[in-house]
Amino acid sequence: MRLLALLLIPALASPLSAQSKSPPRTTASPEIPKPDSSVPKRSSSSSSSQDLDAALKARIESFFSLLREERTSAAYQKLFEGSFVGEEDKELLQQLTDVTDDILEACGKLDSTELLSVNSAGRTVREIVYAVNFRKRPVRWRLYAYLSEGRWQIVDTSVNPDITAFFHDEIDPPHQPVPDKSEK
Repeated sequence: MRLLALLLIPALASPLSAQSKSPPRTTASPEIPKPDSSVPKRSSSSSSSQDLDAALKARIESFFSLLREERTSAAYQKLFEGSFVGEEDKELLQQLTDVTDDILEACGKLDSTELLSVNSAGRTVREIVYAVNFRKRPVRWRLYAYLSEGRWQIVDTSVNPDITAFFHDEIDPPHQPVPDKSEK
């Protein structure tokens, strides 16, 4: 029992003596632990085009260039060129073409595009977000790319014509319909 008291007395005494002294001044900031780099995580990379594979970037630029010419079907064939989606899901390609034609009709001719961000989910999945400026209004366009068989391929895309989408980070529902032109 006496041994236990001898062990506890110094432990109890130190906080009391520490309270009576003023804390030492330090200028060094505490060391921040580094995250485990082996665990893939969702991260936002810089929004420069340098974050994109050159072939993927060229394919996306060709897609928007063909949309500027109002060649929607050719644009999607180019965008999904070499991907499993382009080869196996003709129904999806037609649906995307129809939605995009509706957007062109509602928003006017495509004027310009601006890369907003490239987000990563691990090493093999990218979300590429563009502001696409049409004559009447901008839309947020998301493209999803997947690294498979040594090359990047587009596997899906979604468009959000709601202007508030630029300021909120909710995920767009896929293939969101364009608002009816008759609604005001």
